[in-house]
Amino acid sequence: MRDQHEPRDEFVERLQSTISHEVRRRNSLTESRGWTPRWQMKAAAGMAALVIVSMAIGGAVVALAYQVQDNERRDSLSAVYLRQFQLAQQRLQLAQAEVQTAEQRRVTGLGTEEAILESRQKVAEAEVAVKVAQLQLEEVRLTAREPLNDVSSPLASGRDFVTERWRIERTVPLLALELERTRLRVAAQRFQLGTADSLEVAAVEVRVSDIEAGILAFSQKIDIRQRFLKGEFDAAMAGLRVQEVMAEQRRKALLPKVEFAQKGIQQAQAKFATGMATTIEVNEAKLRLLQLQTELAMTDLELALVRRKIDQLKGK
Repeated sequence: MRDQHEPRDEFVERLQSTISHEVRRRNSLTESRGWTPRWQMKAAAGMAALVIVSMAIGGAVVALAYQVQDNERRDSLSAVYLRQFQLAQQRLQLAQAEVQTAEQRRVTGLGTEEAILESRQKVAEAEVAVKVAQLQLEEVRLTAREPLNDVSSPLASGRDFVTERWRIERTVPLLALELERTRLRVAAQRFQLGTADSLEVAAVEVRVSDIEAGILAFSQKIDIRQRFLKGEFDAAMAGLRVQEVMAEQRRKALLPKVEFAQKGIQQAQAKFATGMATTIEVNEAKLRLLQLQTELAMTDLELALVRRKIDQLKGK
């Protein structure tokens, strides 16, 4: 006789069937949903976090390495340009001492006014060198690179070091022009007194023309620089315009030199006719003229080529 608490066979079979069906269903859900045990999920999350942290650390290390390199480059360049600045200051002190010596010699009657002007010109040049060296040092410390001096150079944190330098450097020919004009007056006075010939006066006039051409070129370069910064010229056009200015400067400086050399030949031939010069001196004067004429022809060719490039760039 079956015990009343003993499960019937039908019940056992139904329970076994239900359990088997539930197991198959859960296995099927696991495969379809990609389920992973909790410890595997935690491990995957930890691995992802580790990767992210590693990438962040790696990026920081690279950035730090670049920063260290920039700092090292800045320190090295700064040391070089600081030394140049200090040397410029020392040269200024020597030039100032030379002025004092020249003035003392004039007081004792051993010096001349021209010597004082020359020594003052050296002081002015030394002062410009100090200012330029200081600007270069400031640019290096700001940018951690060599100073740039092209017409199309970018600004450095909004500062235009190129124009600042050019304006400072322009003061050198301005002061030189004052000195040469003083010499021209002295030469003209000596010519009127008969103590100097016309070539001596012409030589000073050539130097005046040369300096004036240089001053004009500086002003034109600064103007081109400003037009580039305003977007009126691109880098290519600005560069060609500067080449044009420099070629024009050389041409303006050469023309009076050629004329002076021609006068030199005439004077040498006149002296040769009176026995006061040799054929060597005459030939040397002719050679100087030929060299200047050749240089002028090359400058004219360069100027024509640059202007052709400008016209081609305009046509694009």
